[in-house]
Parts: sequence; C-alpha cells; structure tokens
Amino acid sequence: MNWQTVSPIIISVGVIASTVGAFANVVVALMNNRRLQSIEKNKQIYELVKYRYTELYSILKDIECEHGFINKREMTEELFRQNFSKRERFIELSKLARPLLDTHLKNKLDEIAIIENKKFEPIKHHLLTGVEFERNTLPDWGDSVNNFLDTLSGVVQEQVSRLTNS
Repeated sequence: MNWQTVSPIIISVGVIASTVGAFANVVVALMNNRRLQSIEKNKQIYELVKYRYTELYSILKDIECEHGFINKREMTEELFRQNFSKRERFIELSKLARPLLDTHLKNKLDEIAIIENKKFEPIKHHLLTGVEFERNTLPDWGDSVNNFLDTLSGVVQEQVSRLTNS
C-alpha cells in the first residue's frame, strides 16, 4: 500500500469520526437540555407548593389564635362590636386563603360564606341605616360565623395536609 492512497482514507475516517462525535455531542446536549427543563419545572412546582404551604400554614396559625364568637341571647353593644371585628378578621383570612386553595375547597368555603352573608344582611342593614333589627337574630348570626370559621379552618387544614403529602 502506498502512502498516497492510505492518507486520504485516514483523513476520511477522521472526518467521519469527528462528524459522528459532533452528532453524538448534539444528541447529548439536547438530552441534557430536556433534563434541565424538567428539573426547572419541578423546581418551580416545588417553589409554588412551598409558597402555598407557608402562606396557608401562617393563615392557619392566625385562625387558631382567633376565638369564635361569644354567643349570648342578650348581646351587649361591646360584645356585638367584638364579634363584628372578629367577623371582619375571618373574612380577611378567607380572602387571603382563597387563591391558595384547590377549586373544590374554594367552592366549599364559598357555600358557607354565602350562608353567613345572608344571616349578616339584617345586621348590616342595621349598621348602615340605624334601623332596629330583632336581637334574637344575633345568636343565629354568631352560629353561622362560628360555622364559617370552622369551615375555613377545616379547609385550610385539608389543603395544608394535601400540600404536605404531595
């Protein structure tokens, strides 16, 4: 064999080998890119779950610090005002929790909020207009707000539990 005939064959084999190597590098780079995208997506999901968990846990602690309504047949003006401010705090906590909840838990919370709002209407009318209302509606309202608080607490606990298990 002559060097002049072997030299082009060696060069051609080298070119083919480098082409195959470059193609393999491109395939490996694409595979690594997909894995990195998957890792980034999982990281974003984890961060979202972590944020939801942290916020809901904080709301749950706030709920646990609140006490329910003091429900008495003879409600004094001071007791009424305390209960009213508690109601406002519960509504605020539910608004904070709502975007962090799964859809079915939002619906459950909304159903109870509608009931509570219906019971609050005569009291709201009284506060806005000064028109008297039947005092015997206050215990029913207190019960509905306590039910709202229990539901809010249960819904947030359930969501925190689900996030913990995911």
